[in-house]
Parts: sequence; structure tokens; C-alpha cells
Amino acid sequence: MMKFNSIETYEKYKNDKKILKEIEKSKEALEKRKEFYKREREKYIMKQQLLIEWKTARRLQRDENKINLNFEKKIRKLQWKKLLKKHVKEKSPVKLKKELFTLIQLLARLQEVDQYGWGKCISCWKRIRWDQWDWWHYISRTNMSTAFDLRNIHLQCKNCNGNLHGNVVEYRKNLVQLYGEDFVKELEERKNQVKDYTIEELEALIEQTKRLIELEKQKFVKS
Repeated sequence: MMKFNSIETYEKYKNDKKILKEIEKSKEALEKRKEFYKREREKYIMKQQLLIEWKTARRLQRDENKINLNFEKKIRKLQWKKLLKKHVKEKSPVKLKKELFTLIQLLARLQEVDQYGWGKCISCWKRIRWDQWDWWHYISRTNMSTAFDLRNIHLQCKNCNGNLHGNVVEYRKNLVQLYGEDFVKELEERKNQVKDYTIEELEALIEQTKRLIELEKQKFVKS
């Protein structure tokens, strides 16, 4: 594009058709170059976006595979298949209670974690992974009136369960938040009650708990 060093020069040549034509060509060339750079910029941005999406998807897939592998190892450790076998022989109430308690603990685990095996401590709400779990009964498991109540069994981190001896004050406060003051008081009153189960009641509870376990297992991510 032609440049004018002074107003006098501009006034002298402003009506020159050749110069005006040259100016127009220069303007058109400038606009074409702008369009070219605009297209190149859009191509570059699109390419970078695709690259970022590909890397993110690959990283997420790798993390998901790792989580699935670790969780499958945990499942094998818990020996779910062994826990869920059908009874072939009639068992004594003591053995049935022991089996039911194991299943109830397993069901509590499944209900309190997400599809990747993460959950929250009932006392401090800290997010914890499957390999950092501990479990704590608000009312002792030795009391049969509350031993199989899932609302009495909750996930705890190792700090609250071990170092803080159950962190009972925060445990109770969060139970009230979850279920209400009336329920917690009822739970505390039930610890003084004597409860016994017949063989038929225990077997019915075992079958019901097994069905709930199977439903809960469906939420987990499969590799």
C-alpha cells in the first residue's frame, strides 16, 4: 500500500486513478491475508482441542482400568463367592448369626461407597478409598437388637477408628444429621433391650441380605 509522507503529497495524488487502484489492491491483499491467518488460527485451535480431548480420554481410561483392577483384587480378598454360597446344611443359630453379620458388613460396605470404591468417614466426612476403610458400630455389635441395623454400621477412616477410638462425639452428631435425633435416641435405648432370633428369622434375613448385595454390586464399574 502506498504511504504518503505529508498532506501535500496526499492532496497531490489522492485523485490519481493508478494510485487509487494500487491502494484498493493493497486493501484486498490485506483482507485476504487476514482471512488466511484467521483460518490457520481456527485450524490450530481445533487441532489442539482434539489433542487435549484424546490425551484426557486416554488418561481417564488408564485411571479407570487401574481402579477396576484394584477393586477386583479387593473383591477376591473378601471372598464374596464364598460368602454368597447357598446353605447345604442346617446351621446352628450361632453360625447363622456369624454369617449374617459378615453379610451385613459387606452390604454396609457396598452401600456406602461409589462405583469406584470411594466413600466418606461417618465422623470427619473425609473421603477415603477402599484400601483405607475401617468399620465402626455406634452401638456395639454384641447387642443383638442393633447388630444387624445398617444405620448402626458406618465407614470410618483409620484415624477416627483407631487414633480417636471411634471419634464417638462426631459419629453421633453426624448420625443425627443423617437420620434425626429421634432415631439416634431410639438406637441408644435399644442397646438395653434383649433380642434373640429364631433359625427361620436368621435364614430369612440372610437371603434378604444376599439379594440386596447382588443389587448393590451392579453399580460398580466393570473393566
